[in-house]
Amino acid sequence: VLCHSYLFAGMMEGLFSILAFFCVFWANGVNLADLCFPDSRLHFSGSDAPIFHSNGRDYSADEQTKILSVGNSAVYANIILCQMFHIWFCRTRATSVTQHPLFT
Repeated sequence: VLCHSYLFAGMMEGLFSILAFFCVFWANGVNLADLCFPDSRLHFSGSDAPIFHSNGRDYSADEQTKILSVGNSAVYANIILCQMFHIWFCRTRATSVTQHPLFT
């Protein structure tokens, strides 16, 4: 059971969390290549962050902080949701998910 929890479910949870983090940046118009291969101008922290330029748009320090905060929130929400589904799926290993009642 521990191998399943750490090797399978944990890896999937981590992958979905990273995907949620990058989706927030993508939804706000930030090119993902700018996050993966940054130059010296990339700062997504602090109030003294310089203006960041991606996809023809300039992001102020406040916008950078807001995007980073929403990205972090998406990661934490995804972790909680994945753990809730993992608990439900572990309860239903012997029977089908569609045949098992939700609140028993």
